[in-house]
Amino acid sequence: MLQIFLQIVDTPEEKSKFEELYYQYKNLMFYVAKKILKDENLAEDAVNEAFLTIAKNFSKINEIFCPQTRSFVVIIVRNTSLNMLKKMQDDLGYEDDAGSEECGRFYSPEKMGDVFEHVNYGMLVDEIENLPENIAMCCTFCAWKSTDT
Repeated sequence: MLQIFLQIVDTPEEKSKFEELYYQYKNLMFYVAKKILKDENLAEDAVNEAFLTIAKNFSKINEIFCPQTRSFVVIIVRNTSLNMLKKMQDDLGYEDDAGSEECGRFYSPEKMGDVFEHVNYGMLVDEIENLPENIAMCCTFCAWKSTDT
C-alpha cells in the first residue's frame, strides 16, 4: 500500500518524508483504529483510508517527528474509524443515540480535508479532555472567560 500512497505525493523529498511518516505512525494508527473498530481487517482499512487522506494533503505537514503530527495522524485515523463504524451501524439499521453527539464532532470522509484547517482546535480540545477533571474545568473556564471580553 505504501507504493500507492507514494504515487500521490509529488516530489522525491515528499516521498521520502511520507515514507518516514508511514513507518513512524502506522502501528499507532492501527492501534487507534483497532481500539475503535474491534476488528483487525477493518482497522487496516481505516489506516489505509487515513493514509490516503494524509497523502492527498501531505504538503500541509511540516515535521514528521513532533507532537502536532502525532496528534494529527491520530485524529485522522480516529475520525476515519468512527465514520466507518457509524456507516456500518447505519447499514445494519442500528439507531444508537448514545454516541451520536460524540460522533457529531467528527468529519465525514468528504470533508476530511477540512480537518487540516481545524487540527489545532481539535488537538487542543483533545488535550484538555485528557487532563484531570479539575484542571480541564479551569482551562475550559479560562477559554470561555477570554471569549467573554
